[in-house]
Amino acid sequence: MAALRLILLGISAKYFLVECQNQCEDTKFFPMNVFGPSNVTEGITIHLRCQTNYIKVSWEKGNVYLCKDGVGIQIGTMKKDGESVFELNEAKKQDSGMYSCVYSECKLPPSQVNSTGNGLRIQVNRDKDGKDRYKIRVPLVLLVVSVLVLVLLCGYWGNLKTK
Repeated sequence: MAALRLILLGISAKYFLVECQNQCEDTKFFPMNVFGPSNVTEGITIHLRCQTNYIKVSWEKGNVYLCKDGVGIQIGTMKKDGESVFELNEAKKQDSGMYSCVYSECKLPPSQVNSTGNGLRIQVNRDKDGKDRYKIRVPLVLLVVSVLVLVLLCGYWGNLKTK
């Protein structure tokens, strides 16, 4: 009896897999508008909002894909307002590129999704705060060295007076 259950489970799983594959065989992707910053500083979180003005699929079935340079990198779900939000945490220089969004009823691994539509070019810039901290450190070091030289000179001057 247990063997029969395993066989039936295997057959039903195979049927389900084939059924899902057939639904995604002629997958259609629809472009979305993508909104977000175009210039960001390293280390921040980038919020990208994908939105469509027209919905060709039911929002309950809408899978939204965020693509970078034409290749899917993340998947999300469409909200009732035809929108989906993605986050890129701790942005790095390598995160610079052209971002676009598409949606479909089918759910595929993001790496299997390609987008050639218009998008948003994001440039991740060097951390300005780190640069400014370096600028502050140099005068601080010079100030400390100057104070030490003055202390040493005062000590030397004091030794000269006592002789």
